[in-house]
Amino acid sequence: MKRHMVHKFLLCFISALVCLIFIELVLRIRSVRKDYQTAVYFRDVLQNENLSEKKSYRRIHDYIYYDKDGCMRFVPNVEGVHKSYDDKEKEILIRINSEGFRGLDLLDSPEKRILFMGDSIVFDGGVTRENTFVHGLEEFLNTGRRNRKDFRMEVLNFGISDSGIDQYYLKLKHHGLSLKPDFVFLGFYLNDAVSPQGFMGPHSLDVIERFFESDIMRCFKLAEYMGKKYRALKYANLEEFKERLQWVPRYIQRRFYRDRDEFMALVKEAHMDWGAAWVPESWIKVKYYLNKIKGLCDRNDITLILFCFPGEIQVYSDIEWSEFDYPQRQIQKITEELGIPCFDLLPSLRAYRYQYPLSDHPGLNLDGSDNQPKQIYQYLFADHCHYNRTGNRALLDILMTMIEEHPEVFAGLSVH
Repeated sequence: MKRHMVHKFLLCFISALVCLIFIELVLRIRSVRKDYQTAVYFRDVLQNENLSEKKSYRRIHDYIYYDKDGCMRFVPNVEGVHKSYDDKEKEILIRINSEGFRGLDLLDSPEKRILFMGDSIVFDGGVTRENTFVHGLEEFLNTGRRNRKDFRMEVLNFGISDSGIDQYYLKLKHHGLSLKPDFVFLGFYLNDAVSPQGFMGPHSLDVIERFFESDIMRCFKLAEYMGKKYRALKYANLEEFKERLQWVPRYIQRRFYRDRDEFMALVKEAHMDWGAAWVPESWIKVKYYLNKIKGLCDRNDITLILFCFPGEIQVYSDIEWSEFDYPQRQIQKITEELGIPCFDLLPSLRAYRYQYPLSDHPGLNLDGSDNQPKQIYQYLFADHCHYNRTGNRALLDILMTMIEEHPEVFAGLSVH
């Protein structure tokens, strides 16, 4: 009887194992097919072939994972697609290098290495690498040197989507320090105080999610698939998840430009996203992690400089009042206390609203009256926070001006 039970158990175990192996093979074939289709897609783009046939291409964000230290990373040496910020019908090919971040491989021995850390704004997936402000900054710092091998200044794009201030600390501690940077440029955005787990508030990775994200389980496509399904099921039932984007309908109405009450109502509805910057308690977390980041930089002889990115509603609002720039005043107060140089990009970006007259890109009517001709200007944003190609050009101009006007802060970054 016992032998019969053992045989039955072994048969069930082997059958289950064979099924799991079969499913794993199917998922691996599917993954290879997606990678191949992505490569073929961009080969066809370069050859101007017909792309009318719709296929499934691997998104670049599918390659994000959490390492054993809880640090968000990209799988090294992969390619994936991201929707264009300038044409929603097109996609941008994103390449992740051998170190696990967007861009080319590291230079052998640059004089200065800069880590530009941040979220999806810094990652800038909706524009080609050549049009990102991070890439433009590296070229500016190496003016006159055409061959990248001769560059003396290196700027690394350490942006990763859906990350926040606590992830910046982990990213620097467990990834960035190993690259021995001389500078850390921290791109701070309004929602950086919110938890990076899909902006779900206090909810972090649970035991099951950490199991699927472990180094061993990430070797299996079946574990990757089951982990994604589990997270989708879990977060779909969270009230915080449902609240995260409840501000979108009001935002689409665009009444915040000239209506203070609409502006603040939009901020309140976005409290689980960028609206968190108007919640005083959020800044306790920001100060705590900025202090830890500064400690890492000080102990490793790294210069830390913060750039504060505003929201689109701030840049294009026609009215200003006491609460309008509350986030910028809070970050300035904290960075002054911690001794961190901080540059507020809001005033400069508001000035750049009128910098680029409309040519062949979507624009916005921002001035003039019913009795006067109205000038149309190119818009800087693709949505509520991400910058299109024109916006990236504006950001680059602003950063270049700041570096030139504040040599005492950017010591050692003189243009070569």
